[in-house]
Formats: sequence, C-alpha cells, structure tokens
Amino acid sequence: MKLSYLKETAEYRESRIIPDQRGFMAQLVSTARPTISHLLVLETRKGEARGNHYHKNKHEYFFVVSGKIRFMVKGQMDDVLGRGALIEIMPNEPHAFMALEDSIVIEYSPDRYDAADNYKEVLL
Repeated sequence: MKLSYLKETAEYRESRIIPDQRGFMAQLVSTARPTISHLLVLETRKGEARGNHYHKNKHEYFFVVSGKIRFMVKGQMDDVLGRGALIEIMPNEPHAFMALEDSIVIEYSPDRYDAADNYKEVLL
C-alpha cells in the first residue's frame, strides 16, 4: 500500500493536479505508469461502503476526485482522505472505503477485472 497526494503544479510531472480558474485537471497516468486495463468511476453516497475484499492478482489504484472518504487497508492504514489522494493497493491487501460525504473516486488497474479474484474480507 502506498498513499500520496498529487501536487498542484503547472510543471510537468508524472502525476499531478493542474488547477485553473475553471477547476482542476488530474493527470493520473503517463507513459511511465502501467497500461490501464480496468477503469472505474465510483460515485458513493455518504455513509455507504465499497470494497471489503482483496485480490490475489489485481494491483489497483484509487484516486479521490471529490468528497471525503475513510480508507482502510488491513494492518496498514485507516485514514480520512480527500481530493487529490492517490492510493496504490497491492495484491493480497484487504481494503475498503466509506464515504464520509458524497464522493467520487476513480479506480484503475493495469490488470483486467476478474470477478473470481474478489475475496471478501469485511473491514468497514
């Protein structure tokens, strides 16, 4: 598991937030990142949870676009995260998040989605 916040900058960086008068753009992927085989936009209402599982093979990233979430990775983190947070989840890391307010989170992975690779483990 790795947590980082994207920096707001006009300078080129591999991952960054580019603010302007209209709002912001988040550059999540560049050629230095793995190819994306799975991309999901998760709109989650306040009080609802997602995840509560792990994958034996899938490597995932989560990016908080808006809102606030409580993100848990078993034995590693239990933090409140907001806009700009980028979480990297490795295989075999049980994880879940709960929306503390209406939130939008992007999930992406270099690995294709495989329903057989979801193993339930309730954290939230």
